Amino acid sequence: MPKLLDKVGIASAKYHAVACREVIMEGISKANLVDKLLDVTHIIKKKMMSTRVRTPLMFKGDNEKKSMINGLKVIKVQKRYRLIPYGNHYSGKKQSLIWTIHEKGAVVPVTEKMRNFWRAVFGITLRKDKKFILIKPRFPMKKGYIRYLKSKNKDEANKQLADAVKSLITNAKTNIKSDTEAWEKRAKEAMAES
Repeated sequence: MPKLLDKVGIASAKYHAVACREVIMEGISKANLVDKLLDVTHIIKKKMMSTRVRTPLMFKGDNEKKSMINGLKVIKVQKRYRLIPYGNHYSGKKQSLIWTIHEKGAVVPVTEKMRNFWRAVFGITLRKDKKFILIKPRFPMKKGYIRYLKSKNKDEANKQLADAVKSLITNAKTNIKSDTEAWEKRAKEAMAES
């Protein structure tokens, strides 16, 4: 029975992780999971030919294999399933780095090379006194998880887990009863023979 319960727990964890991923992906696709983008970000995304200029955390859309939205995977790690950023982003960076920046924010030092790049590529001149670019945290994982906890998806996952446990208990009781009956029958046969 403990092994069966372990399997149910693993399956439940996978179901929860998959359902949570769906909530996060839907929030990103509909642009209602995180704060709106700054105007300067719209300019940058437009110049970089983004298909989703106003959608935070989405550049080329959800059809791009290496986009952020498709980099969130449910992976089995030992006996557990985890929802993690996995693989490479189309920028060449690791998905885990991209997701960490969006989850925790970042402080990027401004160099002369960066100033020239922004001016040449985006047509944006950074002020001389600008020493850092602050990327504020957006908390897509945290906000997505909180939204998932409030969703019907979670309730459905819990119901499926409860049903699976009830089924296991019923099967265990049936097996115990049939094993007991078989043992009693063998015991009666053995006593009759003696």
